[in-house]
Amino acid sequence: MNRIKDVALIALAALTVASGTAVSGECGHQRGRAVIAYLGNDAERERDWNYVYGKYSIRNNTSKPLAFPAYTAGAGPVVLHPSIATLQRQSERRWIDAVAIIEHVDPADGVVEIAPGEERVLLASQAQRGAGPYRLRLLDRSGCRVISQPFSFETSQ
Repeated sequence: MNRIKDVALIALAALTVASGTAVSGECGHQRGRAVIAYLGNDAERERDWNYVYGKYSIRNNTSKPLAFPAYTAGAGPVVLHPSIATLQRQSERRWIDAVAIIEHVDPADGVVEIAPGEERVLLASQAQRGAGPYRLRLLDRSGCRVISQPFSFETSQ
């Protein structure tokens, strides 16, 4: 039953992203934009967990807090839930998902909030290699999309 619930949650999140009303953090009556910057791969988690995460800085330049479902238990940086953090690759004239979720995903165990004017470093989607450019698309709990500027894994720190 939990598996069906998780699949339904992921499907609902995908539909929300597809029909979202905002781009780049502008949503409702918010002013300003949220800014996402790729900082590199998280070498510590790669060594300890044998899994590569991208490390991202998220700065909330909007007038309202941003809140994202995440894995918050345990040591180390917060990992954003895969249903709200999508790594995309530019393909010809459109953006396509670069990482497919094909396995059971554990539900988030918490929420990370970023107040207006604050900046947080978070982990998200497995970092890819190869032709880019890439971008990270986030969906906050209020349904607002936050999209990074395009970046390349090859040329980032």
